[in-house]
Amino acid sequence: MDFLRQWAVSLIVSAAAVTVVIILTPRGSTDKTVKAVASVFVISVIFTPFAQMKIDFPTLEAAADYNDEIYCDLNDSMLEACRNAVENALTEKAEEMNVTLEEICINADINTDGCIIIHGLSVTVSPYDGCDLQELSSVLGEAAGVPVTVLKNE
Repeated sequence: MDFLRQWAVSLIVSAAAVTVVIILTPRGSTDKTVKAVASVFVISVIFTPFAQMKIDFPTLEAAADYNDEIYCDLNDSMLEACRNAVENALTEKAEEMNVTLEEICINADINTDGCIIIHGLSVTVSPYDGCDLQELSSVLGEAAGVPVTVLKNE
């Protein structure tokens, strides 16, 4: 309440000072300029308390944190969907060639632009499969769209 009283007193004093300045200024070409400056001064005194207010927006900060969490979850889901699609494509091609894939390793992440980048792709085949590793690598690479390293489990 004390703050409101100080603001009212400063508004009254400012209005009185502006009135005195307007009365004491000579009439003529400067009259409009003095009245404009005085008006801006009084308006600034009126809005001074609003400029000094500290507004806390905890809900906006919480929303930003929530959006970051959603963004991370979405990226993780997209990355997982990409990995599943690549695994399905590789498994399907391997089955067509009668080869058993024991392990599929996909090294992938999402860059700052939201693009999924596959850094490396390797598969391990059963030692009992009598397949040509280079041919399998070529076929699986075509299916995945990236080079595939094929290793034989020992």
